[in-house]
Amino acid sequence: MFRLAQILLASLVVFVPTMSMAGPAEDAAAAVDRWAAAYSANDVEAMLKVYAPDAILQGTSEPQINVGAEAIRKYFRGLPNSGNKVTIQERQMVVINETTALGLGFYTFRQPARFSFLVVKRGNDWLIAHHHSSSIPKGRP
Repeated sequence: MFRLAQILLASLVVFVPTMSMAGPAEDAAAAVDRWAAAYSANDVEAMLKVYAPDAILQGTSEPQINVGAEAIRKYFRGLPNSGNKVTIQERQMVVINETTALGLGFYTFRQPARFSFLVVKRGNDWLIAHHHSSSIPKGRP
C-alpha cells in the first residue's frame, strides 16, 4: 500500500504541469513595471512593446487622445535622452477577469500625477490597452 502511494505521488509530480504562482494582478502589475522601467530608461521602443498595437493613451501633457503605436510614439517624442524618470508611489490592481486587470495609483515624473492602466492578456503577453494620466487635484495630502 505504501509503495502504491509513492508511485501515485511520483506520477502526480511528473504528470501534473507546474503552475505559475502569479495571477492576473501580478502579471498586469509586471506590465506596468516594464512600462515604468522603459520610461525611466528613456526607451520609447521598449515602451511601445508594452502597449497593445491599438492602445489608447490619454496623457498628462497633451489634451488629445492618442490611439495606436504611432500616436503614442509621437506623444513620447521628447523622451529619448531626456533623463526623465518615473517612480510609482502607490498602486492598486483590480482583477476584472483572467485576461484583464486595472491598475490605479500615483506616480511622479517631474511632478506627481495619478494614473490608470487597463492591462489585457493577448496571447501570452500582458499589454497596456488603455493608459490615462492626469495631474493630481489640489487637496491630496
